Amino acid sequence: MNGNFATTLTAWIGVLGSLSGLALLVLVWFRTRSLHIPMYRLWQLFHGKQEIADEKVRQFMARENSLMHFRFVKGIQVETLGDCHRVIDWAENRRIGMSAVAACGRFFDYVKCQVVQPLPQWRKGTALIVLCLLTFMAALGIGALMKSERALVSLKATDRFLWLTAQTAQPFRPREAPILRFADCTGTSSPGSSMTSGAFTAEEQEILCAAFADRDGTARFVSQAIQSQRWPLVPLLIVAIVTCLCSFRILGNMAAAMRLLQELKKREAA
Repeated sequence: MNGNFATTLTAWIGVLGSLSGLALLVLVWFRTRSLHIPMYRLWQLFHGKQEIADEKVRQFMARENSLMHFRFVKGIQVETLGDCHRVIDWAENRRIGMSAVAACGRFFDYVKCQVVQPLPQWRKGTALIVLCLLTFMAALGIGALMKSERALVSLKATDRFLWLTAQTAQPFRPREAPILRFADCTGTSSPGSSMTSGAFTAEEQEILCAAFADRDGTARFVSQAIQSQRWPLVPLLIVAIVTCLCSFRILGNMAAAMRLLQELKKREAA
């Protein structure tokens, strides 16, 4: 047992290490929109940290390193080091925090050093709010489906969709439809059960009761069906989460740009 535990622990450590490295790489790209830093470090790993012989190339790499450092730390996606200097001077002259500039995201022009105007109208903001809420609800719904212990199956004999477990069955629609249980098949259920409520046809009852009688076989079938149905939901869940986060981020950028624009107007009027 100890040997198996050690093997499993080692495997998990390897997986977590790989995922951590991938997450770090994604973070670097997300903050800098470039793979310059990991590529530069990779080159140093194989070639060593000796200085670049060519003066012009060395100065260029130094500027790129400074630019990537600024992008990563501040999250401001300036294109060149000149744009970086211009944004710093603009913010310092107006006593504006660099975090306020970064929060504007795409709604701040780093070349002209000003808030993009005109800002999107309220209709676009409302549409983004609706999209954010819809995708959030979709993510919750997909998550609930993935967590469900019931499999959605179709009876070939009647082409009817059912929610199935090892010992229960319920029509897919309506949601409040009666549930057929194994006790209904054995005659130990209470009056008014699914066997007598008309929720299932006689043919469906016969098929389902036979399945309930083979409890282990049905449990394996349901387990396999649940697993096969969960995997296709994973891409949908990822799309819903990413869309929700992107919508929320754009809304935050819009709100930050509006606040910064109002603050600049106040200072100009003072």
